[in-house]
Amino acid sequence: MESENFCRRKKTLGEGEKGRTRRGAGTLTYMPEDQNPGGKPTVTLEGVPATPNKSVTQSTSVSTGLYAEPKDALAAVRNDYHYWTGKLTEASFHLSLSIIAANWAVFGNKDSVPKSSWSRVSIAAALISLGVSLIAAKKMGEMLGQRIEYAEADTERWRAEFEATSNTEDPWPYTKPINCYARFFRECKIWLPLGAGILFLLALYFD
Repeated sequence: MESENFCRRKKTLGEGEKGRTRRGAGTLTYMPEDQNPGGKPTVTLEGVPATPNKSVTQSTSVSTGLYAEPKDALAAVRNDYHYWTGKLTEASFHLSLSIIAANWAVFGNKDSVPKSSWSRVSIAAALISLGVSLIAAKKMGEMLGQRIEYAEADTERWRAEFEATSNTEDPWPYTKPINCYARFFRECKIWLPLGAGILFLLALYFD
């Protein structure tokens, strides 16, 4: 009796397998009651992707913000930083030249230096600003060039430092001295031209 039931079940499975193979190259596996820990015969379909339950809503994680990845946001901040620091150097240079020209136009002539003491100090501050910009370009270029040589001398060390400083506040690939010099030069580029302009206004109204 059990063998007849088993044959009948096997025949039924064979018919089911024939119907299933039209949708995919799957294989039906039958497990009888005495071999199944659950106490019930089971049928397993192998090799065919499971059909998702329509009652379960599938959702994909789609970024609707401005940036798709954190690295994209970091790259945007870095690009803006380089843009504005570059604009600072450009504006500082132009302002310094403008102040020198304004002092000369108001207080001097081609045969003599400006006679106003405020004007002379204003021109001196503007000239110092131009000199600081030149020194900054040389110093920062040399320090960054040293970092390039340092990286190329030992690429494995460079990679190890990258992994060690990830997710930290370490200024790598720059160094603390590079950041300190950069901050100092930025302050000079801001305050020296502004100071020269203020001195020019004092000379204009009080001399």
